[in-house]
Amino acid sequence: MMIGSLFNKSANTGGIMTLLTIYLVARWVKLYLTKYQKTIFIYLAIILACLKFAGVFVAFESHHLGILPYLSSYDNPINIIVAGGMVVAIERIHFSNKLVNTIAANTLAVYLLSECGWGQRLFQPLYEWLPNMPYYLTYFLFSIVIYLICVAVDKTWTPLRQHVCRKICD
Repeated sequence: MMIGSLFNKSANTGGIMTLLTIYLVARWVKLYLTKYQKTIFIYLAIILACLKFAGVFVAFESHHLGILPYLSSYDNPINIIVAGGMVVAIERIHFSNKLVNTIAANTLAVYLLSECGWGQRLFQPLYEWLPNMPYYLTYFLFSIVIYLICVAVDKTWTPLRQHVCRKICD
């Protein structure tokens, strides 16, 4: 039984309760664990992330893709620990980088454009173009292409929306 199914019937698709659970776990760790415990938590998250990626690689190489929904589910305790470990790990890092800020500013738009129903139907054919390449390499390559397409849409949409809003409001 996955943790999220205790709160939410849509355990396979995620949901707001699962994301809230991930946030609360990370927040609890950030507030109540000592520095040493946080370091152990980060190392645990790194090890679990490596094991997860190894599992994905083995699944693709052996063509046993039935495990992927379990590995990628928001309700998977490994994913919750990895996400919490990432939150705790970045609390120690303070930097400013224009490229990172640009990428981060467009992440919500990429998520919204790629995860909606029409976005998935639009981008699905991209993953079937190169049958001779390993699937994980095709997936990685076209994920970057989709990200760049979504950023381009966001970068052109934002000034257009602002211009229209100014015309309407004035």
